Amino acid sequence: MKTCTKCNIVKAESNFPRKGNRLESHCKECVRKRKNKWRKANPEKVKAIRRKHYLANPEKDLERKRKWRAEKRGKADSKMVKTIRRIRPLTATMKKPPEIVFPKREMVFTEREKEILARYAYGNTHGETGEELGISPKTVGSFLQRIREKLRAKTRADLITAALKHGLLVAEKPKLKKAKSKR
Repeated sequence: MKTCTKCNIVKAESNFPRKGNRLESHCKECVRKRKNKWRKANPEKVKAIRRKHYLANPEKDLERKRKWRAEKRGKADSKMVKTIRRIRPLTATMKKPPEIVFPKREMVFTEREKEILARYAYGNTHGETGEELGISPKTVGSFLQRIREKLRAKTRADLITAALKHGLLVAEKPKLKKAKSKR
């Protein structure tokens, strides 16, 4: 047993840091408090020391960051695990819902839809397509929305892929006719 000279509390020798063969006069807790106080008082020096340490040992610093991230991720994962444990018994007793089968509709596309699809696939915006065909950009958007619903596509890439698969588009640059303006 030894008494800390800082806090005057008698503690076991295992609570005192060692310097070589001898024990320090302050306990580990007092040393930690002193270091934290110094770090708060000298943030620039702390940054300089960390920078110097990083330049000398970049692998150790990266390893420290990885551990910190893993700990942070572990806390989030543990919350998720708790939620799963709470839900799993409930889902085990449930019956699987019947699969919903949608009837396959025939995909019939009008000539206007095919024209708009070709221009859209080529990269035209709603405004450019509308200007070329003499309709408003909102109308072009509604046509494309209908086409997306028919092909069950969410993005432009999905739409073009589905159109190529169904033979609505040719893989080469289309020759687009310019529609006459109604003005």
